[in-house]
Amino acid sequence: MMFQADSTKKLDSREQELSDCKLLIQQHEARIKSVQEAMKELEAKKCMLEMKLDEQNEEVSKLIAKGKATIKQTERNKDKNGKFS
Repeated sequence: MMFQADSTKKLDSREQELSDCKLLIQQHEARIKSVQEAMKELEAKKCMLEMKLDEQNEEVSKLIAKGKATIKQTERNKDKNGKFS
């Protein structure tokens, strides 16, 4: 009878341990899912920011080219007229 009581106690203890481990696993899975969703959102934001950066770099390049063209035209006008116009 004593052996059966010890076995039952051990079994109850193991079942409680198993239950605790299952709960811990569920909590970790929930955290993992939450982190994965946050990473997806951040990846989407990163992609959007990269696109905006590309657009800004393109705009800067256009402005630089326009500025260089304006400088060249101004220099040509200066050379033609012999003075700054």
